[in-house]
Amino acid sequence: MDSLRQDHDGKSFPVFNDGDVYITITATRIYQLHSVVLRRCSKIFGELLSQATVVKVPTKRKKDAKPARSYIEFTSEEGGYVGKFFLRVSNGQSNRLFIPQLEGGRSALEIYKHYDNLFKAFYNIIPDFDESSFGHLIQSCGSLLAVAEAHDAVTHIADKIDLALLRKHGQLFDAIAVNPAPWSELGLRLESPTIFREAIIHLVGRWPSMSEGVRSNLRDEIRLLCQKKHDALHARKGVIEVRIASYYPQVLDRTVEFNPGRHSYSSDIYLWMAVSLFRHWFAQAVCEDRGRNSIDGGARLYRQLDAAGYAYLDRRAQQRYHERFPMTPKGIQALATALSTIKEDVKALVAEFLINRALIDVEEKGTPYLTCCTVAKEDFPWAKSSPVDPDETEDELWDDSDLCSVHESRPGAGDKDLHRRDNDGDDKPQKRAKREKQIQGQMDGEDSDAGRRRMQPGSSPALQYGQK
Repeated sequence: MDSLRQDHDGKSFPVFNDGDVYITITATRIYQLHSVVLRRCSKIFGELLSQATVVKVPTKRKKDAKPARSYIEFTSEEGGYVGKFFLRVSNGQSNRLFIPQLEGGRSALEIYKHYDNLFKAFYNIIPDFDESSFGHLIQSCGSLLAVAEAHDAVTHIADKIDLALLRKHGQLFDAIAVNPAPWSELGLRLESPTIFREAIIHLVGRWPSMSEGVRSNLRDEIRLLCQKKHDALHARKGVIEVRIASYYPQVLDRTVEFNPGRHSYSSDIYLWMAVSLFRHWFAQAVCEDRGRNSIDGGARLYRQLDAAGYAYLDRRAQQRYHERFPMTPKGIQALATALSTIKEDVKALVAEFLINRALIDVEEKGTPYLTCCTVAKEDFPWAKSSPVDPDETEDELWDDSDLCSVHESRPGAGDKDLHRRDNDGDDKPQKRAKREKQIQGQMDGEDSDAGRRRMQPGSSPALQYGQK
């Protein structure tokens, strides 16, 4: 102990002269810390220290008596990967310590480092993570989390792990996109809004292509949330697909007062033909399960509709149509113009599905599924959420008056209501900018904005998180 004190002033970590708890990890790793800090930061250490019995000293000897000290010793032979601590109590007459083991082996050195990071976090000192590569950082963070969970101290290290990962924002979000399942669990254990939200967005997008076995391996709260989000999105897609199938351009509207005759309808013959051709194509796509029931959740179809132009029903497809229904060059051009008008109108109907709420560039990455899922604060399992009436939600999704009206089925006032009612505002520029600013603040050294509480110990830190 004297040799250790020579390297420290007794006023800083890991040796405090006024510390009343000695924690011995190995012959070279001995900490003199404060019981009040250990009790506050770890329930397990608090329970361990509560076993200590302070020796009563006679009044006449109080001036000469040394304060009672608690000696906590570590062993890796029990307690699995994270080891285990034992308590010894002394009346202060001797500072002689039992050294349980010597350092040896790579795995032993790693666990000692994780305990060093844990005690640093107790004193609000930034842990020393291995950032030599993103894979090493993941392993380092996962191991520290496992140690903290074993000692009921997640609250005091979660924000530090969260911040260390967020600093690698590009690599982090790419890794989540590659394998979102373990990241959703890590986000839950850390109570990290950013990591958890990003993982859920990707899981919901992949949900139709995930097997039942893969889904069942998810934690219950994650699986139920993903299923709920997928079901709501699937129902919403059904509403929009019905609107697309029943869409009419506004110029085709007629009223009884107008007293439309044969000449009135014949003047719009090319537009009526364009409606017929578009519906033929769209009905075939839905029948072939390229819509909401597709393995990609309709991503490819909706992106075609959003791209408009010649993304579908291109010149080649129109040429095949004219082989069956020949027209003059002027008629061919008139039909193409009418078809372009319909495509531009329909584009607005699927716009809500093309909102990218993930923190990666889905176009650049070629993401084959939708990332439009909204994950609000009340969706976090650690947050209190008000109950939602499922019948009320279903009525809102399947409002017959919203589907049957020709005027409401095309872009206009009805679609403004659609976006205002179904989007939670997360896609609004000011709120999205605010979220990005919060994330940037975390990367610049601010603490994570989420409240922390203890989670049950999760799986082994050896999980693969999709790092490249």
